[in-house]
Amino acid sequence: MASLIKVTGVQQMISKQKAVALALGKTNEINLKRAGLFVLRESKKIVPVDTGTLKGSGFARNVGGPGWLADVIVGYTAKYAIYVHENPHAKHKEGKTYKFLEKVIRDQRKQILKIVGGGKL
Repeated sequence: MASLIKVTGVQQMISKQKAVALALGKTNEINLKRAGLFVLRESKKIVPVDTGTLKGSGFARNVGGPGWLADVIVGYTAKYAIYVHENPHAKHKEGKTYKFLEKVIRDQRKQILKIVGGGKL
């Protein structure tokens, strides 16, 4: 003889799962922005400075969307930023260097991953 089982609460469970997914998406967006700001802050410590224009043009922004769609970019808008970033032959003051974004990402990889994963730094 067959037994019948009645399952209740499926709609409530689905609603709760959607709420959790939204909350985790928002956390993802926040953590990506924090990581971008961390990279920006650290790169400003080693960006070559002459007049301060390059350093002042730094940004970190979400260009993707909300939640899970977040896509944060970090960069500098000064017209000559790419030249300074890519020129290994330029003379810089001690502690300043070219590849100031790449160096931070390479050297601080563990900290960036920690931030993205929800750990604060």
